[in-house]
Amino acid sequence: MIRVSECLAKDFAHVRVDLYRLNDGQIKFGEMTFFLCYGVAKWSPPEADLKMGELFDLSELMAKVKKS
Repeated sequence: MIRVSECLAKDFAHVRVDLYRLNDGQIKFGEMTFFLCYGVAKWSPPEADLKMGELFDLSELMAKVKKS
């Protein structure tokens, strides 16, 4: 399941991949979520939101965007 999640998430800077293993061993895909707390989290202090965002290295993603 980790390999499947890594494969699905490889092109995204941040994503949560939900997979489920059923009792019979089947693996089912649930969803890919791109925002914490539905994107409406209240950060305390508010500056923490900026600090967390600054941890993302988006340079590779921006290079891809510029090429297209």
